[in-house]
Amino acid sequence: MNPFKVGKEYSREHFIDREKELAYMKQVSESGNNLVLLAPRRFGKTWLLHRFAEETIHTVVYVDLFGVISLKGFAMQIIDRSFKILKAKDPVAFVGRYLKNLARYVSFTVVLKNVTFSLSPEVDDETLLSESYNLLSSLASTLKKRVIVIIDEFQEYERIHANLPESLRSFFQSQSDVSFIFAGSRRHMLEKLFFHNSGTLFRSALRLDIETYLPKDECIEYAKSKFETSSKNLSDDSAELIFELTRGHPYFFQLLCFEVWNRTQNTATTQTVRESFESLLDREAYNYDALIDQLGYRYAKNVLALLSMEGQDIFSQDVLRKYEIPNPAIVNKTIKVLSEYGIVEKMARGKYMITDPLFEKYIQRRMNL
Repeated sequence: MNPFKVGKEYSREHFIDREKELAYMKQVSESGNNLVLLAPRRFGKTWLLHRFAEETIHTVVYVDLFGVISLKGFAMQIIDRSFKILKAKDPVAFVGRYLKNLARYVSFTVVLKNVTFSLSPEVDDETLLSESYNLLSSLASTLKKRVIVIIDEFQEYERIHANLPESLRSFFQSQSDVSFIFAGSRRHMLEKLFFHNSGTLFRSALRLDIETYLPKDECIEYAKSKFETSSKNLSDDSAELIFELTRGHPYFFQLLCFEVWNRTQNTATTQTVRESFESLLDREAYNYDALIDQLGYRYAKNVLALLSMEGQDIFSQDVLRKYEIPNPAIVNKTIKVLSEYGIVEKMARGKYMITDPLFEKYIQRRMNL
């Protein structure tokens, strides 16, 4: 069986590094403060959240807004998680004790001792939010432990309820035993919400950015050990090349290792790695084409080409002429659009990076660079 893990499902044995970030999350949770976790897409954010939930001494209610289409879906995740955390066996008693004002709207089904709750469409949003927050407070009171609510993909809140941030702020101010970790990849949107003066949740949370790729030594050690435990070998040069091609990007490092392992009979060589990387590029080409078309901005291709090849002097006149970009303002405007799509991240003053290493290589080839 291929030993490399690709996807959102958390696995402790495939978790690499992030020890400093994990330690900071624990410190914030101990202090009772809220936290905003910002990271590019596919950067290991969700796995870090699960690792934290696994190790913290507090009670964790994990809510994922990805795929949730309504406020009822948000509330149902809180209800389902709370029922399981309390290890409740009687859903009628659970509803009667913890959801009194929702009782006439709540129904449930039991299949093989698994309880699934559902809500009537008649329940109004205000009651739903109020009872969801009351349930979290009751959970903390019953367990006599701090409850930490992790809301992953929080940038999706607008699809669910535009006033969710406002209602959360009111909840923060009324209790002290429940704190939140908000996580997301739309940095610009979440910064505006939490860290701008005009933001609804301004000064309501501390901040943690995952900005760095995984460390080289840990990645190479991890890859070689996984090959060895599955009766295959990965040469030092091949392991180095996997890291070089993916830059230690959490998702793409695992993905390329997965592809290399599949192509290896006994020992993976640098040729195996390059062939695997080319295969991934061919497979993703259609999606990358669609992404560029979706941007629909006149100079998007030019700026992407610039970012894929240049260092820090991206606003110099010589560089702009080289990529046929009229002026620095166009670069700034395009970078803003690309950042909102999660394609580009600011790494330092005047330095931006295309976070997806495959996409960067694709741009270079598409533009014949």
